[in-house]
Amino acid sequence: QLKYVLAQGVKPEMIIVGVDQDEFNADHNEFEYGLFSHWRLFQQVPFPENLTVTIAVLKTVSPESTYKALQAVLPYKLLTAVGLQKKKPARKPGAVVVDHVMIENGYFIYSTRAKMLAQGKYKLTPEIEGAVRKWASAASEKQHITVADRLWRRFEQFIDLARQNGIALKIMLLPVNPEYERLALKSGVVAERAQLSQRIAALCESRGVTYRDFSSVKSYSGDPQAFWDHVHQQPDNLSRMINTLFDLPPNTYLHRPSPDALPTDVELLQRLKKISELES
Repeated sequence: QLKYVLAQGVKPEMIIVGVDQDEFNADHNEFEYGLFSHWRLFQQVPFPENLTVTIAVLKTVSPESTYKALQAVLPYKLLTAVGLQKKKPARKPGAVVVDHVMIENGYFIYSTRAKMLAQGKYKLTPEIEGAVRKWASAASEKQHITVADRLWRRFEQFIDLARQNGIALKIMLLPVNPEYERLALKSGVVAERAQLSQRIAALCESRGVTYRDFSSVKSYSGDPQAFWDHVHQQPDNLSRMINTLFDLPPNTYLHRPSPDALPTDVELLQRLKKISELES
C-alpha cells in the first residue's frame, strides 16, 4: 500500500501503524486478498508473492461465495427474476451491500455500533462471549501467536521504505479487551505476545522508529468497557492511546463524535469518489 501511495506521487509526513497480536500469524488472510481487487495496487506486489496471492484468491471462488456476492451487489428484483433469491431482505439494499462487502471494515463496526450505543441497544458482553467461543473452537495451532517469516520481512521492508522516503513512523502493539484476554488467552499466549513485542521493539530501535506496547489498556489509562468487541475500541480509548503515543497525558484530547454525524461506508465511499472526480 505504501509503495502504491508513493507511486501516485503522495508522500505522507507520518504514518501511525497499529499492529494486532495476530498480525504475523497466517501466511495469507482475507484482508490480504483485497490487494487483488485493485489492479494498480496489486501491481506493487512483488513476484512470486503476487502469484501466491492470485492462487489463494482463486481458491476462494465457489458456488456459495459467488451466490453471496451476487446477493450483495444485484438488485432484489433481478435476483428474484433469475431465481437467486425468494425472500425479500429485511434491511435496506444499501445496508445489505455494506454488511456483505465491507463487514470486516473497522469503520463499519464503529459507525453501526456507535449508533446502537446511543440508542441503548449495544451490549459488550455478548460480543466478548462470541469471540471467546470462536477462539476456543479454533484449531490448536491457531491458538498461538506466531510470526511467519514472509510477513515479518514485509514489515521490515515497509519500515525501510518509509525511512528511505523521510516518512516518520509511530508503531504500536494494540490491545485486546481485558475480559477476552482473561477468558480466552492462556498464559502461554500472553508470554508469546510479550516475545512479539520485544521483537518489534528491537526492530524499531534498530531503525530509529517510535514503538509503544499498548497490549495492556492500563498503559494508556484505557477503559475496559470502551470496546466495541474483543479488539475494536471506542473513541475514548483510541484518543487516550494516541495521546499517550505522542507523549501527552491520556486525557489531553478526547474525540467524541455524534453518532448521527457518522455516514455509512457506502456514503463515505461515495463522498471520496466525488472528491476524486473533482480533483481530476
